[in-house]
Amino acid sequence: MDVRMDPRSKMTLADLKAIQLVKDEHQSLVKDAKKAFDKIGDARKAITIVEKLLENQTDTIKKDFKKVHKKT
Repeated sequence: MDVRMDPRSKMTLADLKAIQLVKDEHQSLVKDAKKAFDKIGDARKAITIVEKLLENQTDTIKKDFKKVHKKT
C-alpha cells in the first residue's frame, strides 16, 4: 500500500516530523510530571503514617521529633 501526501496540503514531510518531535517531547514532560506528582503523593502518605505513629508515643518523643522536624 502506497500512502501519499494530500496534494492540496502545503505541509511537507519535514513539517510532519517536526510536529511529531514536539509531541514526543511533550509526552516525555507529561510522564516526568506524573512521576513527580506520584512521588509527592507517596511522601504525603508517609508523613501521615509517621504523624499517626507519633500520636501513640510519649510526650517527650513527640516534642523531640517536632523539635528536629519543624514544619516551615
